[in-house]
Amino acid sequence: MKKIVAVLCLLGALVLFTSAASLYRITLVWDLPSEPSQIEDSWKLYRHVAGGTYTILATIDPTIFTYADNTVQKNKTYFYVITAVRGTEESPYSNEASGVGIRVN
Repeated sequence: MKKIVAVLCLLGALVLFTSAASLYRITLVWDLPSEPSQIEDSWKLYRHVAGGTYTILATIDPTIFTYADNTVQKNKTYFYVITAVRGTEESPYSNEASGVGIRVN
């Protein structure tokens, strides 16, 4: 699993990871800081491909800290960021994590 650091968000620091793609799937995992300052209402996961812009991939329950992107294509690189949402506030993007859609048996 690849860990990418250097994250700072308004509603708490997030660290986003990717693991190896499996059967055209990329699994993302994120952590809260050791002392979260506030409780989020949800996470927003964004994705883009090289040369593209981020679009919302999913809005995720705040008690869940992983997401499996089953919509990836073979040999295509995807870039992800996540934000914390509380009320009408949304944190800045987390660090960027990337993964390649490859089939692993």
